[in-house]
Amino acid sequence: MMQHPQQYPQQQQQQQQQQQVVVMQQPVMTAPQPVNMGPRSWSTGICGCFEDISGCCYAYCCPLCFMCSLSSRMNENCCAMCVAPVAMRTKLRTENNIQGSVCGDYCAEMWCGALQLTYCQMDRELKHMGR
Repeated sequence: MMQHPQQYPQQQQQQQQQQQVVVMQQPVMTAPQPVNMGPRSWSTGICGCFEDISGCCYAYCCPLCFMCSLSSRMNENCCAMCVAPVAMRTKLRTENNIQGSVCGDYCAEMWCGALQLTYCQMDRELKHMGR
């Protein structure tokens, strides 16, 4: 189908009118909502002393110094680990979205605390987080 040359300018004008868009209000961009992935696991297991032998040696050779160092890295009083180790483990776990429960923290301290395993795990976790 042939079109007349007079119709070309009219078609171009219609196309230009159709392509012109005027933005009256800018679209509002909302920040993406963080996806809650749920609690994460500890970075190492409770018996993972071979993953950081120097930290475990420090815990076994000088437990009071080790616990004081651990407390200060958690922004707590030096005596906090000696007085309330379950509370310190719970604090570390809840502040860093680590799975578990207060009952689990208590059991870990009762059965593994005397062996320094829970303190070593907390130390490795803080190192994993860069603290």
